Amino acid sequence: AMALLVSPGGPDELIDPYDGRRDLQEGRLRAVSLTSLQDDPVRVLRAVRISYQFGLHVDPSTESLMREAVPLLERVSPERVRDEMCRILGLSPASLPLTYMDQLGILGLLFRQFGHRLSDEPVRTAEALSRPCQPARPIEVMDAWEKLMDDRTAPLPHEQREALPVFRRAIGHYREPLKRRLSEVTANDRTQAVLAKWVMLLLYAGGQDRVEPMLRHFHFSRAELRRGRTLATVLTRPGDWVKHGEVSRRQLHRFYREARDCGTESLLLYLADRLAALRRGEMIDSPTMISYLIETAWWAYFDAYDIIVAPPRLVDGKDVMSLLGLAQGPHIRELLELVQEAQAEGKIR
Repeated sequence: AMALLVSPGGPDELIDPYDGRRDLQEGRLRAVSLTSLQDDPVRVLRAVRISYQFGLHVDPSTESLMREAVPLLERVSPERVRDEMCRILGLSPASLPLTYMDQLGILGLLFRQFGHRLSDEPVRTAEALSRPCQPARPIEVMDAWEKLMDDRTAPLPHEQREALPVFRRAIGHYREPLKRRLSEVTANDRTQAVLAKWVMLLLYAGGQDRVEPMLRHFHFSRAELRRGRTLATVLTRPGDWVKHGEVSRRQLHRFYREARDCGTESLLLYLADRLAALRRGEMIDSPTMISYLIETAWWAYFDAYDIIVAPPRLVDGKDVMSLLGLAQGPHIRELLELVQEAQAEGKIR
């Protein structure tokens, strides 16, 4: 609530009816009136974002007004909530403003349809993702995601001291290509990283079957709905590799075929889930083995894409129908996929 009156013939004049300059000097964020948040409840989200984006502390009286206005967010259009949430999720780190939002009751309101998970079961299977949980879980996973992508040395919780360096080594020289992929725009100004963070919130707070409906509720694009659905579906696939202690080239080919263009991000999300599980005191499989398997999967995508992920077609559907005397149908596609799997394994050249 400040303006600058530009005077061509003299010094400019600062118009500051609410003493905003002093607020800025003291690093304070303050509402200009008792009704400003009631008039437009999306300002509650904006206040959270601005405070963390510019390093300001929220004035206690303003925080009280924010808490009073939280229930009014239900009146705000889903698009406006989505856009402000995307700006918050685009902050680094995003886990801190989300924690503040949880304390204010904002997350509980936005995702109230999810209910609450009865037990904090670790995400090892699709069944574990089918039940909702408290908002704290997705925030912990997001915090782990940010720790993985930020390789700067910092004090670590005791539970993560062994696993985090091992997981970071798995990312290794794939860090930059992963960052480039995550910075790609999916729709409007929304990046793949922001969409992945939305999926974290919806997946861990609501369960696998709630991700796509909630993305639709917030009016995400069709492409984002597909990506969100795919990310939620393939997240548990690496758990099967870990269970058996190995992953074959055929499995990697099938994984990336199912994951389409979301495979690399889903692997990062899996690592974040395992790191967050440790923070909660849960037992996980060997971090070294997990790291090796995920690194192998990234190697297949970034270094052996044309060999394992998408080997060139040696025959097409017409060839198969002609050579084997088969009629057109879905079995032709299945045969071609089997041929590609054999290529990925090195059995066919």
